[in-house]
Amino acid sequence: MDDHEASRKEAEFVHNVYEAIASHFSVTRYKPWPQVEKFLKSLPKGSVLGDIGCGNGKCLTVAQHCFCVGVDRSTNLTKICASRGFEAGVADNLRLPFRTGCLDHAISIAVIHHLATPQRRVRALQEILRVLRVGGMFFVCVWALEQDGRRFDQQDVLIPWQLQERYSAKAKQQKAGGVEKTKGQGKGKGRGKETEAKDLQSG
Repeated sequence: MDDHEASRKEAEFVHNVYEAIASHFSVTRYKPWPQVEKFLKSLPKGSVLGDIGCGNGKCLTVAQHCFCVGVDRSTNLTKICASRGFEAGVADNLRLPFRTGCLDHAISIAVIHHLATPQRRVRALQEILRVLRVGGMFFVCVWALEQDGRRFDQQDVLIPWQLQERYSAKAKQQKAGGVEKTKGQGKGKGRGKETEAKDLQSG
């Protein structure tokens, strides 16, 4: 797959979908994973932290002792992030709007697997390393091939986004104005379904 075709697939199966599901996606993502939280809390006070693929800003909620800036490809998710009081803007992971070496630390949580080819994933990592200062720390994680309760047959698959009906009212309320705090994430089947981003299940 050439770079042009990869970019087209990402636009169709990643960017457009996240714009459409941003409100519902946000209410199901309410706090960072434990290891991410541990890393963020370990950072020195006053560090300049970049959240590359910040989504709704859930990770930044535990890094308020740092100067945080988030970027994401989704306009709607960055609006939600900004509405929570964080610095956030729209940017492409392959062309970050930061000067070389300007970040003390960076995180990339469940982002890199959305890129369509191994080459573009490597470029995304290289771009984050470019904006990271020498000696800075970078925490990155992607989806795993092996997961509790399910096993994927191959690494590159399309994962359907299940619209959980119980979240639909919250999503509409959030979209109407103001971000609602969500205390729990439910599991179950919804009535609607949209195709989510192309995910790399990387072991």
